Amino acid sequence: MNEHVYLGGWPASVRQQWARVPLCLDHALHHSTLFSDATLYGLIEHYPRDHLSLIQTAGSGEPQRWEAGALGPLSGHQVMEAVVAGQYWLNLRCVETVDVRYAELLQQLIGELAMQLGQPVTDFSQATLGILMSSPHAEVYYHSDLPNQSLWQIRGSKTVWIYPAQPPFVTRRDLEDIAIFESEFKLTHQPSFESAATAMTLTPGKMLSWPLNAPHRVVNEACVNVSLTLEYWSRQAQRSQQLNMANGVLRHRFGWQQLRTQQTGVGFRAKVLLYALLYHTGIVRDWLAHLRATGQVTRFHLDSDQAEQRSVKQRGQ
Repeated sequence: MNEHVYLGGWPASVRQQWARVPLCLDHALHHSTLFSDATLYGLIEHYPRDHLSLIQTAGSGEPQRWEAGALGPLSGHQVMEAVVAGQYWLNLRCVETVDVRYAELLQQLIGELAMQLGQPVTDFSQATLGILMSSPHAEVYYHSDLPNQSLWQIRGSKTVWIYPAQPPFVTRRDLEDIAIFESEFKLTHQPSFESAATAMTLTPGKMLSWPLNAPHRVVNEACVNVSLTLEYWSRQAQRSQQLNMANGVLRHRFGWQQLRTQQTGVGFRAKVLLYALLYHTGIVRDWLAHLRATGQVTRFHLDSDQAEQRSVKQRGQ
């Protein structure tokens, strides 16, 4: 592996600040041919439809909308034309499992991060990449992610607001619900939260990281955005998720309410073991599958006619 292909020049202070405070740092991914038009068009066109997410959002000033859709047999160029003219977020999830070039990129990035942060590669467990393509002025509403996250800007510009990873911005009960229902948008945003937010603008060659579970929201500028997401499960994230799942199942499936939130000790280990036993017997596994399936509804289909209509509308403006 070549050293510092993408992450050269980070200050030494990053080692103490990573995952503790929001950080905006330099990278060189935007120069890679992996994100050229031709490469992205080809990737979209042949991407397994069950490995991508297509979301339609509301326009500026409209009530919030976050509706899942299905992508028809469109060319990569047609899909990007629809993104240019519409209000879409397209996420090519787990891209390293679909194309070996991105598997190599993931290994390179993890290796460089480990060197920059002075951490072993094993601290970046279950790492995965996603490629986000989104419309001008598109938004991602206030939410929290369970694994460690970072956002790497390739094209366009956007502003990200990051909030403290503590109550009232996000509670342990919030994290349980996100884990159980697999819906990170269950958080409630209050206008009073803005005074505590850190706002950062991302442009090509900038990346952003933030503390585990820190709520955030995103607004694109008046341009198409292409970004890379890197998520992984640190030891802290793994313990937190074990607690989320154990407490969430005991609360929602069995009605227990007085649940402790410590992530160490005999009580924590006992709950994790109980959850594992219940899951592997099928009692919890089947219940979770049914619970999550009820929230997975396809609201629209993006086909060639819709893509062409949006493209024509955009050219006529």
